[in-house]
Amino acid sequence: MIGKIKRIVKEKTTSSIEKENEFDPNVYNDEQYCNRDHNVYDRYGNVVLELFKPVDYMDIGCANGFVADFLLSKGIDTNGIEGADAAFNHMPETIKSRVHQLDLREDWTEYFYSNIKRKYEVVNFTEVAEHLKPEHEDIMINNVKMLVGKFLIMSWSNEWCPYKGTDKQEHFNPREKKYVIEKMKRFGFDYQESMSIEFNKSINNLDVYEHWKNTILVFKV
Repeated sequence: MIGKIKRIVKEKTTSSIEKENEFDPNVYNDEQYCNRDHNVYDRYGNVVLELFKPVDYMDIGCANGFVADFLLSKGIDTNGIEGADAAFNHMPETIKSRVHQLDLREDWTEYFYSNIKRKYEVVNFTEVAEHLKPEHEDIMINNVKMLVGKFLIMSWSNEWCPYKGTDKQEHFNPREKKYVIEKMKRFGFDYQESMSIEFNKSINNLDVYEHWKNTILVFKV
């Protein structure tokens, strides 16, 4: 409890760093992606598979592409989107050719109609939004919405990262769940409370990253 209080006080009293590029390649480098455990992502992917049984799947901000790779191995038509150069150095070859390199801060409309040309039954967008500066929120959500055919699995951290105020800072826009639900509603997304509860219940007892637990919000368009 004391540690949590100290963390909260530190977050409140430390200013966010003024960084021109919040996706600094010196932060999102090979070290970020080289030691990730495929098994952790497989467990998450299996929850997606069991709850949604998707025909196709898109993972936005897919990092190493491990969840997409797992679902591809199960016969799901799967693609991904990732912005960091270094992530592509650590993707399985089976999924790499299916991952588009795009920046969420830029309008995807032209690229979408020229290259992607489709929506996906299930789109995953977890632990990404908090990494963008607040001024990119609307274009980010518009980009995501272009791809959602039915369900969006989303998490948006409400916490600052431990590196706040330093060159290693990764979170620039944490938001509370209530804010996220209301924001997404304005973009035409309906919050699916029962599905969100079911997803979180399924994942909470698994050996996966803590930042996935009790954070998942499911939306429908």
